[in-house]
Amino acid sequence: MAPKGGINFDDLSVKDGGTWARYGQSKLANILHTKTLHKKYGPGSPSARDKRGEIWVSSVHPGLVETNLGAAVDESQGSMMSAFSLVRKLGMFWPADKGSWNSLFCAASQDMTAEQSGSYFEMYKRCAEPRWQSSAAKDEKLAERLEEWTREAMGKWM
Repeated sequence: MAPKGGINFDDLSVKDGGTWARYGQSKLANILHTKTLHKKYGPGSPSARDKRGEIWVSSVHPGLVETNLGAAVDESQGSMMSAFSLVRKLGMFWPADKGSWNSLFCAASQDMTAEQSGSYFEMYKRCAEPRWQSSAAKDEKLAERLEEWTREAMGKWM
């Protein structure tokens, strides 16, 4: 879903890519940002070793959740929406409250472990490398570039 090369820093709105390219780029950025935060502040990081603090982080895919997320999707994305419609009819979408379980597990569960920090979670409590994960999601240089871009963009507020 994300553009080739991962993140289009020259056109973050991915004007030519459409809705799903923008969505994919944002999800890729979430994964890369999680890995960066884990590396800097997670268990075993320099921050943790130097007793400056430790933060547990995770990337979360809630599953297929019944929301109005697709309400604003334009007609050019019709085939994807048709697939979602079929999956919905088969009863494979979760209600919104169940869709929150992954986030709640990662943020508040006593079962969340330090070893799981920095991981990607899909479905309830399932820690795994996503089957769809592109090489861009493992690209440390891209993660560093995103971190630099983020610091520059946020600089006036930090």
